[in-house]
Amino acid sequence: AAGLPLSGVLGKAEIMDFAHDGAVGGTYVGNPVAQAAALAVLDVIEAALERGLLLLKAGTYSNCIRVLCPLVITDAELDEALAVWEEALDSILA
Repeated sequence: AAGLPLSGVLGKAEIMDFAHDGAVGGTYVGNPVAQAAALAVLDVIEAALERGLLLLKAGTYSNCIRVLCPLVITDAELDEALAVWEEALDSILA
């Protein structure tokens, strides 16, 4: 629930080029709202990667964020990671 229907198909050019225009379709093909949402998600992922932050959900109900720091992390690296985390939270809560 609370999602948008979207999918993608990847393949070798010689296979993907075989289907003529309009040959592949479905109920939700070309949904402009889903496409806009997908582009927004890609922007968020790109921004996160640029800052060195990408999170994974965890827990039985996927309601947790898993933080795994290496045992050899320095105080400076931890401070930087926490600053990135705080900046990310501020940007979505603002």
